[in-house]
Amino acid sequence: MKTTKRNLIQICLLGITLQCLLPLVAKAQFTYSLANGAATITGYDGSVGNVVIPSSINGFSVTTISRGAFENWAIITNVVVPGSVTFIAGQAFESCSKLRTLTMSEGVTMIGPEAFMACYTLTNITIPASVTNIGGYAFAFCYDLNQVHFQGNAPIVGNIAGSADSTVFSYETGTVYYKSGTTGWGSTYGGWATAVMDTTAPILKIVSPTQGQKWSNSVFTVTGTASDNKAVAEVYYSLNNASWALASTANNWSNWTAQVTLTAGTNIIKAYAVDTSGNCSSTNSANVVYIVTAPISINIVGSGTLKGAVNGQSEVVGSLITLTDTPSKGYVLTNWQVKVGGTVVLSTNMATSFVMQPNLVLTATFLDVQKPVLKVTSPKTGLKTTNGTITARGTIKDNGTGGTVRWQINSGGWNVANGWSIWSNNVPLVNGTNILQIYAQDLAGNYSGTNTLKIIHTSTGKVVSVSANLSSQQPAPLEFAGNARLSTGCFYFGFTGPTGSNVVVQASTNLQDWVCVSTNTLVSGTNYFSDPQPANYPRRFYRVRTQ
Repeated sequence: MKTTKRNLIQICLLGITLQCLLPLVAKAQFTYSLANGAATITGYDGSVGNVVIPSSINGFSVTTISRGAFENWAIITNVVVPGSVTFIAGQAFESCSKLRTLTMSEGVTMIGPEAFMACYTLTNITIPASVTNIGGYAFAFCYDLNQVHFQGNAPIVGNIAGSADSTVFSYETGTVYYKSGTTGWGSTYGGWATAVMDTTAPILKIVSPTQGQKWSNSVFTVTGTASDNKAVAEVYYSLNNASWALASTANNWSNWTAQVTLTAGTNIIKAYAVDTSGNCSSTNSANVVYIVTAPISINIVGSGTLKGAVNGQSEVVGSLITLTDTPSKGYVLTNWQVKVGGTVVLSTNMATSFVMQPNLVLTATFLDVQKPVLKVTSPKTGLKTTNGTITARGTIKDNGTGGTVRWQINSGGWNVANGWSIWSNNVPLVNGTNILQIYAQDLAGNYSGTNTLKIIHTSTGKVVSVSANLSSQQPAPLEFAGNARLSTGCFYFGFTGPTGSNVVVQASTNLQDWVCVSTNTLVSGTNYFSDPQPANYPRRFYRVRTQ
């Protein structure tokens, strides 16, 4: 591949950067002499292939590369000569057989005889306008060299006009290019034919993709055109700022193509053309958006609906998905969980947006927080009976699908009634006043209020007293006393319930997962609980349940 003007500029910039950063260790690659306020490079240790001549050593400007300083070093592949150097002596780089790139800065005035002779792999080079003299055979036997671009007037070869000496480029064939308006040029120079340098840049267009084009496949074929006043030599392209690569053509670059593999989202394609004179076109660019879709899996635990996407719906990978929730009556949203490939990447109790990815599973959890409503239809409180057993009946209204109705007679054990939405159970009585308590608990753990009824039983068939009328809806068997407070790092609250009942205090951070934090046997009056760890949690819920 020919060395382009762009490549030369990049190499020059690399050389300038390396000169600015060149440490003393790098300068130790060279041997040198100091005299008359200037430094001369006299030798090289062959440690690296990329040779960057320093512009100064120990405060002395490097002005000369002496005769044979780099001779016969096959390791050398690139050479950068700074503007401080004015003289490259004869045979300075002779027989550097793997030297490919030579960058000379403006400032060099003399190139000695055989300075670069037998540098077999040296390719197209540019001679600065500051060069006024070139020695004989300076570039002889450089077999890969076929173009030389002179930036100034024709340098003198030895002590005679350049056109009269044919040894500079001996034993190879090529063309010397010079700028229009410079002087001293004939039909040949140094043994090569001359031509006015072409300075017109080629024109390149990207036909596809169009700017912002959307694409659904990972493979895309870039197409374009290129033209020049003489001939286009090459077209290069780059995807997403990767290294430049050579495009393909079937008609000398009038049309060109390049196949690229896209990544999800926006891809940037750049391209430029180089003509046979080394002129580069402007770099054109176009964006193509690779749209990758994947199905989203949505699970709902509990009762509620989501708006914004449905289960199995295809979504664009990388897009922002926003869902809104509507809990069913009596439910609240307690958790969003997002898994990608089986790994949890998001878990929160607040509605939020998330980025769509392949293999994404969303689970929304709705928790039933509505208390069931228990109604006793029979018996009525204050019933007087001579029967030793009565049948208690009633109904349940709840947003859920089931639960348990429990009853207790005269502070005995709690028993489970039959049924749910319509329930009943036979209750044995003792002589005298009987206290019947009934409550319901749904499958989500929500408790109804407790109904308390007074029933008077006598075995004589004569009722001698009448119970007082009590409300059928008494406070729950366990009630918070309403005196919750946070004090000295502890959270306190009180509650009441049937004396002698065994209860457990449970805590949760999400109203779903409950842990036991205390067990108690209730005493008469208000019972108190304290939690010394509320500061360890962003939020904490409490409930008291009978065992």
